[in-house]
Amino acid sequence: MQRVLAYVQQYESLFVRVVNKKSTEDQTRAIAAKRKLLDQHRKRIAELDLLFQRIYEDSVANRISEERFMKMSESYESEQAALKQESEQLDAELKVEKQSAANIVRFLSIVRKYTEIEALTPTILHDFIEKIVIHAPDYTSGKRKQQVEIFYNAVGILDVPSTDEMIAYLREWKAKRTTEPVQLTKSA
Repeated sequence: MQRVLAYVQQYESLFVRVVNKKSTEDQTRAIAAKRKLLDQHRKRIAELDLLFQRIYEDSVANRISEERFMKMSESYESEQAALKQESEQLDAELKVEKQSAANIVRFLSIVRKYTEIEALTPTILHDFIEKIVIHAPDYTSGKRKQQVEIFYNAVGILDVPSTDEMIAYLREWKAKRTTEPVQLTKSA
């Protein structure tokens, strides 16, 4: 816990960039796919409304039998109900995806609240940790190994890089910044 706290405090801007990059790439694809599917559902719901209206008119004008009208209307209504239910679920999922960006800010405010943790209290654990998953022990190597995953509130699992990994990442980031062309703007 202290390692995570120190990492986030010392490299806050880098932490935000890494978490945003990790979540943004995954979320962008997921959000785009969900929006596309939601749009398709909404279009189909509108089409079903028109189809239902047409078969009703055909039924009234005696162009189709009452039995045929009932079968078609039941089919359209069940499809429309399923699409509406799925659309509501997709809407809810999209709201959750959008909220995750605000979660990073919330996590940073929690980190800033605790500058040094000398003892873990239930309050601190509740503020930082969403859940802990302890996997079954693995004895394949002859020794007992057990994987433990800590899900932090607002950001999920954090892979805190070692000092060497951090230095390598910073060097790579600085090299990338110096090789990118600088664009100057003209002042009036």
